[in-house]
Amino acid sequence: MKTLVCSWIILGVATVGAFANPGTKKISKAKPQVSIEQQLASQLTYPAALQKATGNGVVVIQFRLADDHKLVNPTVFSADKQLNDELTKQLLSAKLSLPESGDADQVHTARLRFKAAE
Repeated sequence: MKTLVCSWIILGVATVGAFANPGTKKISKAKPQVSIEQQLASQLTYPAALQKATGNGVVVIQFRLADDHKLVNPTVFSADKQLNDELTKQLLSAKLSLPESGDADQVHTARLRFKAAE
């Protein structure tokens, strides 16, 4: 009798385990985040100052974000004043969406690569 009861218990546990689905993962429907550089690249045009100079270049910028996600106080780090002015004008009209709700005093840094079309 003990053997029969133990057999039923083992069979019951094995049956429940066979229908359990512990390996399922919750699938997030969140969209993948796009980097700051990618967002800016989609909003900026190729600077005329780079076309005259080398054609290619890397520019580092720093900025803060306002509550409406627009760039505030963008600073362009390059030796070319014309390039700085042109990119600053474009950056003032740019708008970003960052995943974290950052502090208004937080300074963001981005490196932008410009490559001439061949």
